[in-house]
Amino acid sequence: MPNPTLKTSFYLDPDTQAIIAAREVGPGTRSEVIRSCLARYSEICKRDRPQLTDREWARIFEVLDDKWLAQGLSPIHVPATLKDAGEGGLASATGEMFFSELVAIVDAAEVHWAGKARSGGEQ
Repeated sequence: MPNPTLKTSFYLDPDTQAIIAAREVGPGTRSEVIRSCLARYSEICKRDRPQLTDREWARIFEVLDDKWLAQGLSPIHVPATLKDAGEGGLASATGEMFFSELVAIVDAAEVHWAGKARSGGEQ
């Protein structure tokens, strides 16, 4: 952990509140619950990231751009979005993937576009 004492705050929607409440065991455990959930999410994205070519990843990042990501669509929409963009082969391949692999694809796209935004568009 880079800095476990860094304090931040954010708003919790009802679904997120329920996730935390189901795992809290007492006062002071909320941060640990959030860290644990995020660590598991990160591990899932690393382990289940599909093995795609550089060209396939580049095309996915083109199609799943920052505007698509801003819509907050579920990862289950990835195959249809690729198909609509004329990427039938990728659409077919992603249509056969497990949900966790689709989550990893969306996560990779989010990281890609966030990096571009931080660097002023260069990456």
